[in-house]
Amino acid sequence: MTPKMLRIVSILLITACFQSVAVAQQTIKCDKLKISFETNQELESYEHSENEVGYENDTLAIDIERKNWSELPENYGQQAKDFAKDLTKALGFSDYKEGGKIPNIEGAYYYIATDKWKDESFPVYVLVAASPKQNCVYEMTVYCYNNDLKEGKRIIESLKLME
Repeated sequence: MTPKMLRIVSILLITACFQSVAVAQQTIKCDKLKISFETNQELESYEHSENEVGYENDTLAIDIERKNWSELPENYGQQAKDFAKDLTKALGFSDYKEGGKIPNIEGAYYYIATDKWKDESFPVYVLVAASPKQNCVYEMTVYCYNNDLKEGKRIIESLKLME
């Protein structure tokens, strides 16, 4: 085998190895609520109500609720950080820290809380996203049962409003 041929075979093998371990990223679109996010997880969807949907598997649970702007205080969209903190507390979390803004929605902010089940702690992302254009506000939680903070953050930061 010539050195050039050996190099080509090596490159092909390395490429094949990286492709086989790469996890496919998928976009989950919820047309009903006009929102989407990305994940590397296979998720099953379930419906809570007309304004609320969820997605889950053994390692993640995601709940999204869309509320009409008219049901909320007048300055809601201007204080997403405060409302995200209030939502975190209202959900019963006492152990939490600021997360930050997300890149795709201007009026959005999230916190990272800690929840427990059977003496096991795991992170929960709690997000509020205001959409004056759609005349609504989204409240979202991402429960990371497997403690995968990177995937939870990736889901939160990939959140986009659909037209």
